[in-house]
Amino acid sequence: MTEAAPLPFDDMLADATIAEVTVPVCMAGKLRREYEDLTKAKAKDAELARGAGDERLASRGPKVNTGRDERIAELLVLMRRHTYPFILRALPSREWNKLCAKYPARPDAKADQASQVNAQTFFPALVRASVVDPVMSEEQWDKLLGVLTDAQFDSIGLAAWQLNRRDEEIPFSLAS
Repeated sequence: MTEAAPLPFDDMLADATIAEVTVPVCMAGKLRREYEDLTKAKAKDAELARGAGDERLASRGPKVNTGRDERIAELLVLMRRHTYPFILRALPSREWNKLCAKYPARPDAKADQASQVNAQTFFPALVRASVVDPVMSEEQWDKLLGVLTDAQFDSIGLAAWQLNRRDEEIPFSLAS
C-alpha cells in the first residue's frame, strides 16, 4: 500500500483542532477507600499464606472464599459508575501566554522557578480554562474543588500542563 501525500497546508489549517485529553476521576471517595482496603488486605493475606505455606490462600492454590473477590468486583462496577471522564483541551498559544503572565512566579518560591508561574494560583485557573466537559457553573466548580482530593486535582492539573507544554507524539513518521 502506498502512502498518501500530505494534504495542502490550507486544508490542514482548515481541519486543525487543539489537542484534547480525557482524565477519568472517581467521584466516590468512600468506594475507592473500600476498594483499596480490600485489595491491600487480599494481597497481605496472600503474602502471609505463602510465607506460612498455606496454599489455600496463596495465589497458586485453591481459593478460600472470603467474599472479598465478589465485593472487589462490585466496587469496580460502582466506581466506574461514579467516574467522570473530564475532557481537557489545550489552550491556544496566545491564551496560554496570557494565563502565564497573569500568574507570575513568586521570587521566593522554589516550586515556581521551574514552571515560571505561581503554582498556588496558576493551576486552579489552568484547570478551569482547560476543562471543556463537563461545563460547570461557578457553584459546581466550588463544589467540585471541595470534593476532589489533592491527588485528583493534581492529575487534572498535570494533564492540563502537559497538553500545553509537551510536544505531541505523532504515531508515525513522514520519513518512514
